[in-house]
Amino acid sequence: MGGILLERVREAIIAGCGLNVNNEEFPPDIKNAISLRSILKREIPIDQLQQSILEHFQRPVFFPTIIAQLRKINFLKEKYIVVNTTIQRIEGIAEDIDEEGRLLLRTRSGRLLALNSGEVEKVDSM
Repeated sequence: MGGILLERVREAIIAGCGLNVNNEEFPPDIKNAISLRSILKREIPIDQLQQSILEHFQRPVFFPTIIAQLRKINFLKEKYIVVNTTIQRIEGIAEDIDEEGRLLLRTRSGRLLALNSGEVEKVDSM
């Protein structure tokens, strides 16, 4: 239904999110995609949803709390993934999210990488 990308820049965390809200059709290569509309069976007013999201993020939250929550719901954990970064394509098993919000990826060679950013191209169950 959506995705979140976190990137740490010096002492700040930049969070980006995408959410399928009123989508009714999806590209054929995206399996099991859903939207809020398909779940709730009604059109969602984007402006109201946006306002609710902004209000939620204006509340003070400590970064360790966010990381703990992300670790609990990490869809990628223990899955084989392919990640495209600005400089390379990396394959491996997503192990966890570290205390700085980076994705920990174990490559086929056994090397553990901490990825700040990238696009997950492929996800396969083990």
